[in-house]
Amino acid sequence: VMENKDTQKSLTIGSNLGPLHTSYIGIGFGSDQNSQKSNTLIIGNFSGTNISGTKNVVVGHDAFLSNTPSTCANNISIGHESMKNTKDSSRNIAIGTCAGKNSMSHGSIWIGNNMGNNSNTNSQLIIGNNDDNFIIDGIMGDSAASSICNINAKYIFFSGSSNLHNNTH
Repeated sequence: VMENKDTQKSLTIGSNLGPLHTSYIGIGFGSDQNSQKSNTLIIGNFSGTNISGTKNVVVGHDAFLSNTPSTCANNISIGHESMKNTKDSSRNIAIGTCAGKNSMSHGSIWIGNNMGNNSNTNSQLIIGNNDDNFIIDGIMGDSAASSICNINAKYIFFSGSSNLHNNTH
């Protein structure tokens, strides 16, 4: 456990840890090296290395680890190597092994192993189970008219109503 009188509300547990920050929790060997963070939670060996920013939640070995310094804020990264080597990204959710790896995006959601890898698309939605095997992908626009949703399924069932209505006016 490291303590510093110049920082407030910080807790780091492990060895070979980075600097202390404000309102920060870091747990794991080498987590959070070489960067400044606040209001952030990082759990996992080497997770958060070289990433600066605020309000990030990172859980997983090598999650949110970057080879070069990067500033990221308001992200959730859960899974081994999720959002690894991301560059200057914000407001993303990556859940799954390697989800969002090597990405540079804002406002995207990637759920499933390897979903969102190498993405440079903002406001992207991808849900799948592995690599290119996704069931839903799309772009979340500012309105329904500017949004796109692709469903990769042989059959699509809607429950509740037998009548489908087109809401275009």
